[in-house]
Amino acid sequence: MKVARLVACLFLGIAALNSAYVIAQQMNGTSAGPPPITDPLAKELERCRQLNEKAASDERCDAAYKESRKQFFRPPTDYHPAPVHMNPGIAEPKLVKPDQSQDR
Repeated sequence: MKVARLVACLFLGIAALNSAYVIAQQMNGTSAGPPPITDPLAKELERCRQLNEKAASDERCDAAYKESRKQFFRPPTDYHPAPVHMNPGIAEPKLVKPDQSQDR
């Protein structure tokens, strides 16, 4: 029972130190915020998100939504899937053309 109490106290002590460290960072202003947005489309989409219901009647938001959908649904140009082998341990059979002289 003493070991369990020791482990619990150790865990709570580490949690308290971590909390104090986070609070100290926030008070010093050194906490890392979200990175600045550099993509023009992302900036426009963020502006539209802040407009809420007004974005539905904003032409720039409509154009940004359209471009975002176009980029999302566009297939990647560098994707070339490898051929699928259903039984990788077995060699692929060679296709033999039937002899046409037997059909006549």
